[in-house]
Amino acid sequence: MPEGKLIATPTGPILEDLVGEWKRSLAVRRSTATVRGYSKPIEDFLRYLKPFKVTEARALTRRHLEGWQVQLGLRQLRPGSRSMYVTALRVFLRWAEQRYHPFADSNLWLELASVPYPDREVHPLSDEDYNKIVRHVRDLPPTGTNLRDRALFFTFIASGARVSNVLRLRRTDLGRMGEPTQNKIGKAVVVPRSVKQLIQEYLDARSDDCPAMWVSLHFRKVHPLTDEGVLRLWMRIAKRIGIPPFNSLQLRHTAILKMVESDVSYIGIAEHIGNKRIEPFRRYGAYLAKRRQEAVDAMEHLIHESVGKGV
Repeated sequence: MPEGKLIATPTGPILEDLVGEWKRSLAVRRSTATVRGYSKPIEDFLRYLKPFKVTEARALTRRHLEGWQVQLGLRQLRPGSRSMYVTALRVFLRWAEQRYHPFADSNLWLELASVPYPDREVHPLSDEDYNKIVRHVRDLPPTGTNLRDRALFFTFIASGARVSNVLRLRRTDLGRMGEPTQNKIGKAVVVPRSVKQLIQEYLDARSDDCPAMWVSLHFRKVHPLTDEGVLRLWMRIAKRIGIPPFNSLQLRHTAILKMVESDVSYIGIAEHIGNKRIEPFRRYGAYLAKRRQEAVDAMEHLIHESVGKGV
């Protein structure tokens, strides 16, 4: 069924048809991994509704949302998984209300409560591995692929952005990548002038007309780069310079940690990377404190051994 051609009923669009349209819309703006990740929770919600014979959009009520969230807890899903399920349904309901107003109860998506979960651990690159990558990408010969790899790495480090937001960029977005106030929360990819110059050098080396900023250059036909392609790129670099494999999330953690080390305020970091909350950044301060304590403990052991040997 083509987008925008849903059959109207006295109680609104059919939910399954609406979900199908939403997935097609999502695929245009998000990575394939995001679409897959968001699809599973929505399918779970539709299965939950079946015993209640809720098939039309406007038959949804707050009671259905509350019941679904309760049974998520009873299934003993991890807090992170429950949070992802709730986020996916919230995104879908908000989209549906904006596209088909009125949709069910007004502002139904606001009834989905956030899931509290313990602070996740921080997994940045070690200083040694980070410096090895920097030296590697800096000294690469200026081929099209190498210019892309260098520009992409420093885009992640300078922006702290999520991979989905980086891959969503188009060539025409380069001029706006230094304007954080023009971007919506969660979608901003902001880099300094030096990184914009690296991106421009990479784009100047391309001869294709693909509108995507980041593309695969290994085949005769150019394709937009995918999140799986980015991961393969990082794995190739890691293998080449002899460090453990790393991923885009680690680059995000590394970027945030570098800002914390540079005494950037939590509010400033949140605004830069497009985050709504500052609480998650506190774990980076705890990570630094732990790392400093490990250094103190190591030196204490060294001095103790030296004094004990009469040095």
